[in-house]
Amino acid sequence: MKILLLALLFVAVSGAATIDRWDTTVSLRDDGTAVWNVKISYAEPVQKSDYFIVSSVKDIHVTADGRAADCAAEPLPVGTSIACKTYGQNFTYSFMASEMLSRFGGFNQFAYRFGVPIITAVYTVKVELPIGASLAQEEELQGTGRQSYEPAWNEALKISASGSDGRVIYIQWALKDPTLGETFDAGVIYKTFGYTSQIAAFLIILAIIALFMGMMYVFRKKDYRHILPVLTDAERRVVEIVMREEKPVDQRKIIKDLDYSKPKVSRIVHDLEQRGLISVQRKGRSNVISMKKTHQNEEKKEEDKKSSK
Repeated sequence: MKILLLALLFVAVSGAATIDRWDTTVSLRDDGTAVWNVKISYAEPVQKSDYFIVSSVKDIHVTADGRAADCAAEPLPVGTSIACKTYGQNFTYSFMASEMLSRFGGFNQFAYRFGVPIITAVYTVKVELPIGASLAQEEELQGTGRQSYEPAWNEALKISASGSDGRVIYIQWALKDPTLGETFDAGVIYKTFGYTSQIAAFLIILAIIALFMGMMYVFRKKDYRHILPVLTDAERRVVEIVMREEKPVDQRKIIKDLDYSKPKVSRIVHDLEQRGLISVQRKGRSNVISMKKTHQNEEKKEEDKKSSK
């Protein structure tokens, strides 16, 4: 079986063609599948191009020089062979492969043997983790003899590195002028947050927002003195001036009393108005500000009038 597997691995293309670049990108998914994108650029146009993968595949799309290629996929005991009989120089194989992941302790693990079946100038492999996933840390793998990704190359003709494109974390291996028939076992160990955990975190955030909105609603139904502790120092000082007056307050008076700049007071007033705490009316070249009327404020005023009689 091993002999057959190696034979199939090295029959990716036929003939005496050589390749300028061979770039493989494997985008892992949480369900254990992966989207493969393989770009093969021959030094000269070829009559056909084949690709073999140790997996069952679906959703196969192949192009040759940007045009759809005439290809046939053949399931084999150890994988799938994709044979294309289309004249071209730049071939792109795209497909979905299954059973790409296994478990390693509490982590997910990707492992695959890549090979160089034809003389190739540059051979690269890039593995992208699922969104939200991260590589296992060194301390988490301590005692296992494993690294978060292997092999870890740092040579003139062999380089490996991890990075991020701002969306996902990836690991990349690059070989320059690799030996014909050379293989390497790429391995990646990573952790990811399950869908259930993401939903739970989302629900917690929603609950916090709902609690905050509920508190603001309750505060608005109470006397405004109860909300002073939740305001910023600048907001509280503005509200205290407005509450102290028996009539609407000119915004210029607030600027003068607090010695704040006009833009700062305007920003504070705007924020308080948006939160429904004050009312703002335009009067001449300035604004007049008053506290927003609430049911309890009205009751308090009525009580004050009765007690004064």
